[in-house]
Amino acid sequence: MIGLNMNREAIVLRWLSLHPRKRLKTWQRFMLLALQRSPERAFRALDVAISRSVPRVPRYLLEDCLNHLAAVYLEGVEAPSRSSVDMTHRLVCDLAKKSRLKDGQTSSMPQRAVYLVLSHCNNDQAEILYKVLHKERIFIYPMTLLHLLSKFIDMGNTSLSLQVLQDVSSTGFNMSADSVQSGCVKLIRARIWLEDRNSSPKDLYKMQTYILAQMVQIGVRPAIKLYNAIILNAVDAYEYGSALRFYESAVETGLKPDATTYGILLKAANLSLDYGIVNMVFRDAEADGTLHSDSRLICDLLYVTLKLEESTAQPFLFDRLLQIYRKYCDPGILEDLGLCEVNFNASESLDRSVISPSSRIIALMIMVYIKQYRYSDRLAQLYHQYRFYVEQGHPKIAATAETDHVANAFIMAFGRRPENLNIATSVVRDMLKTESGLNRKFATPTVQTWSILLLAYIRNNQARAAEKILAMMRERHLEPNQVTWNSLTSGYSAMQDIYKAVDVVKRMEAESFEMDSYTLKALGRFRNRTRLLKVLKETLKDELEADEESWEGTERPLTGC
Repeated sequence: MIGLNMNREAIVLRWLSLHPRKRLKTWQRFMLLALQRSPERAFRALDVAISRSVPRVPRYLLEDCLNHLAAVYLEGVEAPSRSSVDMTHRLVCDLAKKSRLKDGQTSSMPQRAVYLVLSHCNNDQAEILYKVLHKERIFIYPMTLLHLLSKFIDMGNTSLSLQVLQDVSSTGFNMSADSVQSGCVKLIRARIWLEDRNSSPKDLYKMQTYILAQMVQIGVRPAIKLYNAIILNAVDAYEYGSALRFYESAVETGLKPDATTYGILLKAANLSLDYGIVNMVFRDAEADGTLHSDSRLICDLLYVTLKLEESTAQPFLFDRLLQIYRKYCDPGILEDLGLCEVNFNASESLDRSVISPSSRIIALMIMVYIKQYRYSDRLAQLYHQYRFYVEQGHPKIAATAETDHVANAFIMAFGRRPENLNIATSVVRDMLKTESGLNRKFATPTVQTWSILLLAYIRNNQARAAEKILAMMRERHLEPNQVTWNSLTSGYSAMQDIYKAVDVVKRMEAESFEMDSYTLKALGRFRNRTRLLKVLKETLKDELEADEESWEGTERPLTGC
């Protein structure tokens, strides 16, 4: 009898000692017992049967046992032992090599075992396994191939990825299926193909274009998901004309653009400052109804419109965005905050559907309003109204306070006028209530929050208060960043306090921050350049020469801090 405690060689000798007619039946009994009691010993016996063909076991039995053992050791196991993965990988490869096929034939394989090995093996093992299966003409399920495709993409192996994609097509699988399109998106969006990591976006785009051509030749017909990736590649490479041509091609083939498509086009509009693209998105997304149903697209449209209006220094930014907002969003929340008139054009909105705006849209509209009316007395009333709704837990308005963006916009606006500094401080105080656990409605102050408050005080010639804010940051274990230091430097430069400004630069460099263009611009505001250079010689001797070269030929800025 074959014992469970036998080693590999002992098992071989025992098989050979049995009469040939008894070997298979004995093997079956042994494997049944081993699979139940000792999978490790079953592995050993399976290894002998596959690698030494002792005894000669029908292939279907070998496949069933291998599938079972792979499931025992690899399925549902987050980190299986290296030996289990290595053994399963070797047995799968050995079993594949035992195929004896005539020309044009393909052989079966324990697909479950193949999939599980690919899920846990290293990159070299994955490549070895695929090459063995490919060479031996082993049929692999399309979904297993797509799993392998994802692995090769992560490895950065372009040629094998395309070869696997060709294998998927050869199985007769639907190349328009979502699983295939998703794999193609990952392949064409990968950023790992070029050996030279300093290659330009256009070099990467050329490689992506080559991969796309190979995909089409293999038989992939891009659906809108893949077209989105293709258009995005063109936008990332600043090939805006190509992006628009791909978009037109998708539409011509009868594909319906989705919110992602329009979002990518709006990214192109933002980067190229092209209002024509924005108008095209308005036209097409309006026509197919996407603009009336997707809050994220509406937010992107509002944001890009804002950036384009800012690029041409257009006034009344909020009023421009409000026109778009009213067309697609329920005005009720803005009315509650007092940002627009109640029942504005109510009769016109009866025949069209509007959506409930997302918190991102509400936050954007509030911040643009703050920017347009930053010198207005109405901001104080707006903040009190805003705080009321946040503390009451308004579902949309309260969500805007979960990050520091809106609060920072209020602080920045209030900090522009000395009489409003107390309100700016009260905003931070409201945020600190969250930190202390008294009020969990607002985000806690960030480095950006403290830096904006510090700038507000130093801008209004309250240097001592600004330095106190810096100390308060450190008490809360928040380290000042480059913006914080430059704000202090800029403030002291506006006050024409050379010694304090140079001291800030010295402290900044002591904390491993180097002077950048904003630091030099701030120091360039000193009217007494000779005095500034003298003080710098006394305190920053090592960097004087470099700094003098940086200032050489520069003009003194005309704008204030």
